Amino acid sequence: MVNAWVLALNTFREATRDRVTHALLAAGVFLIFAAFGIAQLSLDQQVRVLIDVGIAALSLMTLVGALVLSAPLIHREVERRTLYMMLTRPLARTSFTAGKYAGVLLTLAVTCALLGTLLLWLLVVQVGKASLSLALVMALTLAAGIATGWLQRKYTASVLVFGVAALLAALALAAQATPLWLPVALLVLLAALEGALLAGLTLGLASFSTPMLSALMATGIWIAGRSADLMATTQSKVLPDAIKSALRVTARVVPNFQLYAPKRHVIESMVLSPAGVQPYLLQVGLYTVAYAGGLVLLAALIFRRRNLA
Repeated sequence: MVNAWVLALNTFREATRDRVTHALLAAGVFLIFAAFGIAQLSLDQQVRVLIDVGIAALSLMTLVGALVLSAPLIHREVERRTLYMMLTRPLARTSFTAGKYAGVLLTLAVTCALLGTLLLWLLVVQVGKASLSLALVMALTLAAGIATGWLQRKYTASVLVFGVAALLAALALAAQATPLWLPVALLVLLAALEGALLAGLTLGLASFSTPMLSALMATGIWIAGRSADLMATTQSKVLPDAIKSALRVTARVVPNFQLYAPKRHVIESMVLSPAGVQPYLLQVGLYTVAYAGGLVLLAALIFRRRNLA
């Protein structure tokens, strides 16, 4: 277990220094700022446009990150020959798979935290609380600088501390500025959970396939999963009964990614009644843990039987 955690931190450290991760984060920042600019062009719907487009950008970057980080995890270690060195130590293949997946989860969590922080700050600016926002940003920057100074020899810890501190400060600020902070925080968390499930799915496919093929298959399954509710309840008179039955079976087999994109009326009801947030998050969280855990376990079992010679 200790070896898996060390491997997870090492995977996270490599990911945070990877140019691909930097590019994804930069693209997410650009898209969220673009959402803020687009919102200014709308008539009396600035806040709604900012939230909708901003969450879409955050979710897109999280999903792309889950694919590009998880697909080459095993293949890259085999190609570099570093896997053989790892396995000569007291590190089981199951621990290797779990550690790599945990490292990806840490990377996705920090990415969502940073992009969610930016979105919450822009939301506060949009509702007219910019002065308070500026003071909080300055305080956060100072705190992050102090934390980084104390942890200058612990790069991984400093990144985690900064991500958590930034998100907590943004949540505290947004909670004082607008009641819309709750649905935004909920959607950011759902995007992170969706990324965790997609990462587990991609890792499971990568355990027996090439990175490119596993990423393509995971994308196809994600598209089917986002349409699971539609496939399960289709009543089209054009489609034959055999196709309808096949769609219903597919909807039950693939992960239901529709859970991570609740309808607008569900979100609005949670704003009016925040007590409904906890049961929904509990349901989605347990579903994610069960499904992603099963996929990672399957990946570990396949990897144990894989001939690396």
